[in-house]
Amino acid sequence: LLWLPDDYNATSQTYPLIINLHGAGDAGTNINQLLNPFLMSQRIAAGFNPEAVNPVDGQLYKFIVMSPPAGSWSYQQAQIKYMLPVLQQNYRIDTSRIYVTGLSAGGSGTWSMVTDDPTNALNITAIAPISTAGIDNNQRANIVNAATNNIPAWSVVGDADGFLYASVDYTNVLNSANPPVPAKLTILPWVGHSAWIEAWD
Repeated sequence: LLWLPDDYNATSQTYPLIINLHGAGDAGTNINQLLNPFLMSQRIAAGFNPEAVNPVDGQLYKFIVMSPPAGSWSYQQAQIKYMLPVLQQNYRIDTSRIYVTGLSAGGSGTWSMVTDDPTNALNITAIAPISTAGIDNNQRANIVNAATNNIPAWSVVGDADGFLYASVDYTNVLNSANPPVPAKLTILPWVGHSAWIEAWD
């Protein structure tokens, strides 16, 4: 699923890109699974416009959003690295502002964008993993790539989530490398493995 800003065809400007990764429970061959009422893609389909005013410069920014449906689990860096050049060839994307977010298995995929390939990680501006599922030890060791490449990270997770340890651990590992922008962790009280509902709100 691809969202283009409402003024895309009326301008020649470039737009920042959000790569939005679903969780394992929304994987499958039926694209309607991405219309789960708790997903960003469903909110866009229901009329939400992905745009925001930057409090630093007061400017309104509109985003292109790609929500790729995976057949199982969720996409990782190994697949997205092939999608990104195609998007850049066909759409006016500001290549200096590429953001990745994802929930659960998609949170794991979000981290993979900065851990699995240091060169491709240079394409990513910031990440926001939500209720992230665990990643393997090799990826964990490479989280410092985000610090080396100055890629800010903001994790959101519930305090009753069985994967809470992962978000805490990954944030600590990243901050141990003293990134220019410290990684942020928001822990939501009384929330289980569904922090994306509150995160999108």
